[in-house]
Amino acid sequence: MPFFGLAQDGTRYFDLHHTANDTLDKIDPAQLSQNVAAWAGLLWLIADSDVDFRAMRPAAPATPAR
Repeated sequence: MPFFGLAQDGTRYFDLHHTANDTLDKIDPAQLSQNVAAWAGLLWLIADSDVDFRAMRPAAPATPAR
């Protein structure tokens, strides 16, 4: 099964998360741009790939030998 993931830096994630100061004006434009570029690049690679990323179908049940 294909697997991929992006390891983003989450060291400052909880500085403002779920506080009164957790508002859109606190977003760092450079970090957002880098995040969007990373995901866009990954999605481009997936779209251009020959790999079938749909859910794996269960194998057909084996028929008993006679």
